[in-house]
Amino acid sequence: GYNGEYIITEVDKFSFTAQFPAGTSDPGRYIRSITWKDSSTSPVTVTDLATVTSPTHGLSNGNAVKIAGAIPTEFNGTWTVSNVTTDTYTFDRQLSYQPGTMFAGIAAIKALTPRAIALSSTTRAMSQLDPSFPADVTGTATIYDEQKSACSVSAPLCPAGQSCGSDNMCYRPSFQNLRLGFTVGERLATGVASSRSALIEITNQATTWLP
Repeated sequence: GYNGEYIITEVDKFSFTAQFPAGTSDPGRYIRSITWKDSSTSPVTVTDLATVTSPTHGLSNGNAVKIAGAIPTEFNGTWTVSNVTTDTYTFDRQLSYQPGTMFAGIAAIKALTPRAIALSSTTRAMSQLDPSFPADVTGTATIYDEQKSACSVSAPLCPAGQSCGSDNMCYRPSFQNLRLGFTVGERLATGVASSRSALIEITNQATTWLP
């Protein structure tokens, strides 16, 4: 239930906290490990046992515990616990083979590429954060025209600036010209201490070609 990728806050050199997404279910008591012991004799007189290490689990002998998501899966199920200590308990698990041992997952540091690290900050241009990143947008894009009203039955089929498509709908070009960057008029003028600025807003557009 806790598997995933999270941003953490360090508490000390032994622990950290993480904010789980809304709706994350509580997986229950933390299990550090589960081991299995073959106690069989011939004839069988003792049941095989699984030993669970779960710090301060709070269980008592005779309580029922449900284990889910364990690997090996042979440990999953609802079991009656016994031999309870502060941090461990056992349950009967008769098997004809060795299922292996379950250990707790390890929280590893995610190795980020230099570009991924640069992308974590969006306050500056990528070309500043990563010198190998080109400052211009390149590539071949498919721009889909914006659908308007149905074509008329007689000329003019569509308003000025629109064309009638094969589906008898009028379309207006989404982009005719697109230039990213500063125009000559927006650049610093000689002797001017502050730069001019402009705000553009693009809405209702989708793309799969920008990096």
